[in-house]
Amino acid sequence: MKRFLFLIMAIFITLGLFGCVEGREELNKESSSVEQRESRPDESSKTVSSEESADASEAPDTPSAESVLKVIDLYEGRRLYLSKSGNKYALSLLADNRLEEIHKDWNIRHIKTSPDLKKVIFNDFDFEVTAKVYMYDAEKKQKKQLSLSELPEQRTAAYMEWLDDRYFLFVVQLDQGTIVRGGELYVYDTETDKYKKIVKGETDYMQISAFDTYGDSFILITCEVYDESWANAKREYYLLSVNSIKDSIAKEKVITLVRKNAVSFS
Repeated sequence: MKRFLFLIMAIFITLGLFGCVEGREELNKESSSVEQRESRPDESSKTVSSEESADASEAPDTPSAESVLKVIDLYEGRRLYLSKSGNKYALSLLADNRLEEIHKDWNIRHIKTSPDLKKVIFNDFDFEVTAKVYMYDAEKKQKKQLSLSELPEQRTAAYMEWLDDRYFLFVVQLDQGTIVRGGELYVYDTETDKYKKIVKGETDYMQISAFDTYGDSFILITCEVYDESWANAKREYYLLSVNSIKDSIAKEKVITLVRKNAVSFS
């Protein structure tokens, strides 16, 4: 009887040990599976990473925020960036996610876009300097320097603004001296590359220094009216309709500003 009980106990012990071994093997299998899952790269993270990489490759290469001075919107999402690096300014075009530098100079001023946002004019005006005037066609991606060789001697283009998609106006003033700040108003025809005087003061002491265009309605002209000593000046404003300017262009006439027609904003 004792021998029978001993045999049964031996069988149970053997079965128990076998179960422990099996349990340990299952545990080892699970641990190995977990380790494999942890060591295997996450497929979803792979997908996100490649998407981010694709987005990064499509992101436009723009100038650094610290160097950008001005952003100018053009047609169909194109943009112009005016930036400065060191002592030089740069004008760059962003189109189709590509940034292209179109001009670099010691000075870039009076950047103006045509009403249809397809052309840009700018110059390097500064005091005591004869300015160079440029026009950039964003649609054709062409830049050219405009010849103003027929301006009066010692005169230069200064402030500029578009009248419409074809014509732009610009102030012509002395390119030297520290007293006079103004001159006369000229018009430039971008289709013929011809220009001429379009507005002047009734006396030489009336110097047009700036102007603002208001759509197809009118332009507001700012004049510095000097005394005979050229030491003191009074600022006056004049209104001209866009139609009157276009009529003068067509008839090749010059509009004369008369002081009694000055407008007051007081």
